[in-house]
Formats: sequence, C-alpha cells, structure tokens
Amino acid sequence: MLCRRDELQRVQPYKVLAYPGFLRHMGTLDDATRWRLMSHLLTVREALTRETWERVTIHPNFEP
Repeated sequence: MLCRRDELQRVQPYKVLAYPGFLRHMGTLDDATRWRLMSHLLTVREALTRETWERVTIHPNFEP
C-alpha cells in the first residue's frame, strides 16, 4: 500500500452523511452553517475502509 501522507487518515468523514439524524436536521440549520459544513466535508479526503486496512495489515512485511 502506498500512502502519500505523513499519516494515514483513520476517520471516515463521510460516515456522518449516512447518519439519519444528519439529513433530518440539515434543513433546520441556517444557510451559512449548511454551506460551511458541506464545504468542509467536500474538501476532506476519504480515509481507507476498515476492510482495506485489515486486508493489508495481516501481511508480516507491512509497515504502517
């Protein structure tokens, strides 16, 4: 696995989009807050999936 960052990103920022409360309450936020939130979410990169991490780390020669 090749990673161009100094550290692997371990948090999945897009998981919040799948939370039912996110969509239910998104409409109650003011426009400026919605804009800031979505602008931030669209600029962060997605982390590795847990399955990818588990598949790679089982190899004895893997170095994080």
